[in-house]
Amino acid sequence: MKKSLTKYARSNLQEVHALSKEHNGRRRPHKDILLKLVREHVKEIEDLHGRKDGHFSTEVGDLMILCYELLLEDRKDLDRIMEKCYDRYKRKLKGLLKCQDR
Repeated sequence: MKKSLTKYARSNLQEVHALSKEHNGRRRPHKDILLKLVREHVKEIEDLHGRKDGHFSTEVGDLMILCYELLLEDRKDLDRIMEKCYDRYKRKLKGLLKCQDR
């Protein structure tokens, strides 16, 4: 199986997730908090990008971490998910490009 994430990334994501779960999981289910944060980050990214504020890229990174956290919350294999998604996106985009050429 190919690896998308380095040991360093995996270790940091696990640490962030554990801290997040400890802090955010106190009030209500952790997954609910993560989904709320995802929605908030998408809005913030749209706003910052629209204003051409370079900070949007940091917020995109935060969103990436939140997405990985959602997968970790369900004990998913991050590398397996990424491999599946790489293939899906390539297949979908190639199909869309083929349709455009007609």
